[in-house]
Amino acid sequence: MRYTKTLAKTGAANAQYDLALMYRDGNGVGKSTSNAVKWFKRAAKQGHIEALFNLGTMYANGEGVKRNNAEASKWYKIAMERGSDDARRQLALLTSENRAPRKKNKHRLSSKSKLTGLGTRSSDSVYAENLRNSSTEWAANQGDVGAQYELGFAYDSGLKGEPNYDEAMKWYRKAADQGHAKAQHCLGGMYEFGKVVHQDFSEAMRWYRRSADQSNSDAQYSLGKMYLEGKGVRENMLEAIGWLKLAANQEHIDAQFTLALIYDFREDYEEAVKWYQMTADQGHHEAQYCLGGMYLNGKGVEKDVIEAEIWYRRAIKLGNKDALKALEEMTPR
Repeated sequence: MRYTKTLAKTGAANAQYDLALMYRDGNGVGKSTSNAVKWFKRAAKQGHIEALFNLGTMYANGEGVKRNNAEASKWYKIAMERGSDDARRQLALLTSENRAPRKKNKHRLSSKSKLTGLGTRSSDSVYAENLRNSSTEWAANQGDVGAQYELGFAYDSGLKGEPNYDEAMKWYRKAADQGHAKAQHCLGGMYEFGKVVHQDFSEAMRWYRRSADQSNSDAQYSLGKMYLEGKGVRENMLEAIGWLKLAANQEHIDAQFTLALIYDFREDYEEAVKWYQMTADQGHHEAQYCLGGMYLNGKGVEKDVIEAEIWYRRAIKLGNKDALKALEEMTPR
């Protein structure tokens, strides 16, 4: 919590998003939906897709703020424009809820079926029927491990309708038990975030490790984060860095950026610059902003105001407001 909060205050959107989740779920800190909204908003203003989506959800449900469908729609729309399919679906649900007459709308969400950051469960018989009749369903029932994973993912993500985590869990487990690395990682996520099952970090760790041992970069990243945050295991920075590096060396951009933040926080600036550079070159605006700061302050590199400005301007083009503020402070009036 202390580590995440420190990074969040530096303006790192990923850390701000993680901090918002901690406040929302009461993980490592007293539960506070108002603080969750505050940090979701800070990350969202930097273009963090998951933060945009979750901020919309907080407004849709009236959690930490007064319920405001117009505000929820605004944030969902921005998330959708940045590629969030979840936001697209929730925006459609919200729009249909607003337009339909309240007395006649049989499908209007009740207070027990609120929109959530993890989606809403599905009882859509049409969706279920379509899945039952699909070739993927047939292949999954025949024991095809790839089809089982795909079916689990379809239920989990709401690829053809609203999410159904019970079904997702069932099919992920079938595929995971057969050694499917992606399914094992997804199953670990079900336990880490408490989808359907009770939140169980130890079980999440077990499945992440099985997947990571098969060189799945997403699982290596997730495992590194577990060690970094002390979830299901004692906090261990060396283990965290080890797993994050395995993922980063497979070009996992979140792992690369997390490594950069870790080394920056530990004042190993040359190593931090290395990972910021690698991430910034891939168009990561937070890394570009941080790299600009390294050049501006001569941390890990020779001080170079021109190079700092170049990276700030690149970050600004991608909507990074902190980079804009930094550039304005650099510019003589």
